[in-house]
Amino acid sequence: MKNKIGKALIGIGVFLILIAFALVLYNFYREYNAKKKVEKYLPKLEQIIKDRSGENNNADNGQNSKTMQIDGMNFLGILSVPSKNLELPILADYSYELLDTAPCRYSGSYDSDDLVIGGHNYRSHFSKLKSIKNGEEIFFTTFDGTVYKYIALRIEILEPTQVENLVNKQDTDDWDLTLFTCTSSGAARRVIRCKLE
Repeated sequence: MKNKIGKALIGIGVFLILIAFALVLYNFYREYNAKKKVEKYLPKLEQIIKDRSGENNNADNGQNSKTMQIDGMNFLGILSVPSKNLELPILADYSYELLDTAPCRYSGSYDSDDLVIGGHNYRSHFSKLKSIKNGEEIFFTTFDGTVYKYIALRIEILEPTQVENLVNKQDTDDWDLTLFTCTSSGAARRVIRCKLE
């Protein structure tokens, strides 16, 4: 009887280890695909910005000049953090599925100084933000070639339920750009508040 219980427990343990291993592989697969998508879209967006720099038209083939559509997805521009060797396309629309392609505009706009961008904690996306320090430079480039320079002001940790604190900018708030991703545990949000310089 003890032998059967022991074998059953070993079997359950092996099964659970296999499930854990499968989950790790699945996460690596998702992260690998996200990296490949960044590598696919970033050069395209850089070329569009290069081609359109200096132009002063409000439309491009009927599209709003503040976004660019590629493969059915609307891109807002390019975010870069030189100190982290990070350069990413930013999607104009937000959904959980789109986050597997690139970080997304969660709310706001660079025009109204309340832009909020969210991204997965993937190594090819926002994982590097966990080591960002106050005073580091962050750049956002629009499709007309305009470059907005921001300085990281502070890092906050917010609970997932604190959406209002994440997106609602008050008159007394000093931030113009917010970047956020999950903490390493995934239980909270790491938020980087930035000021337009």
